[in-house]
Amino acid sequence: MALCWQTDYLLDSQPRWSLYVFVGAATLAMYQLYQLAERLSKMELSLSCWNSFRARIMFILGLIGLTAWCWWLTDVSLGWFMLSVLASTLYTLPLFSTHLSISWRQLGVFKTLLLAGIWTLVTWWFPLLGREDAWQDAAWVLGMQRLVWMLVLCLIFDQRDAAHDRRAGRFSIATVVDAKWLDAIVVCCLILLWVLHHVAFQAGLLDTGYASWQGLTVLLAGVFLYHRLCKPATWFYLVWVDGMMLLLALISFI
Repeated sequence: MALCWQTDYLLDSQPRWSLYVFVGAATLAMYQLYQLAERLSKMELSLSCWNSFRARIMFILGLIGLTAWCWWLTDVSLGWFMLSVLASTLYTLPLFSTHLSISWRQLGVFKTLLLAGIWTLVTWWFPLLGREDAWQDAAWVLGMQRLVWMLVLCLIFDQRDAAHDRRAGRFSIATVVDAKWLDAIVVCCLILLWVLHHVAFQAGLLDTGYASWQGLTVLLAGVFLYHRLCKPATWFYLVWVDGMMLLLALISFI
């Protein structure tokens, strides 16, 4: 929600609360569905099984209803909405051991790119829909910047979950490439981010906040370094890694 607001703010659009609530409700629904799918994939489906998840299912249905209502008030077309739903569904398929998902598991190395792409689609492209100036250079620089930022965060989570994914027979970039190569990929992304901040500043997107954006990139590098050298608890990923998305939005107001 904060990143959608940031997109509107940087590109001089009026706040649109229906869009922000749509994105927030859809995100909560998707993660609830993902967790439910992960638990169901480890259980034998039965009536008692469904009854034990009744409250969560009702909560998810409520979120889906709120998502649909808020979507109706936005400029997001049905095609783009369904594309985001399809991409999210593809992200969930590797949890299941069906014949359909076994072939998808082998393409799991694209899971990280898919997730980063979904975040970019929702927090950057959706706010641009309905705008006549959506094709301006500054908007596309912001999109590339957002994609690279999300990719770094997704790579950190991939690396955290690598051992669990290997045991479950799931593939990701972190389970396929060597740890040193993964480090090299992250370093390249951070360098690209540094360059994109400079390009965004030249395009007039960041105004006087250039130093703050570059400082945030250094902080992101520090988060990755701490993640690599230590064994952080769950709170570190919930507060700092996920929190980097909120910081990325808040830095725009400095």
